[in-house]
Amino acid sequence: MCGAGVMGYGLKIAVIDTGVNASHPHICAPTHGIVFDKEETESSCEDVLGHGTAVTAAIQEKAPQADYYIL
Repeated sequence: MCGAGVMGYGLKIAVIDTGVNASHPHICAPTHGIVFDKEETESSCEDVLGHGTAVTAAIQEKAPQADYYIL
């Protein structure tokens, strides 16, 4: 779960992984999906493996007030 600290204000953090499940209860900070593939017809960063969600949640515990960009 997200910590009570106020760390991360003003930070923009990029997470390069399998995506993110933004509705997961451990994802508490704003997350923005970025897709670089021009050939991609569906611009989704939905995490189907779970690894990206776990990594993002772990980082958000330390910086819950940052903005997150899922690449």
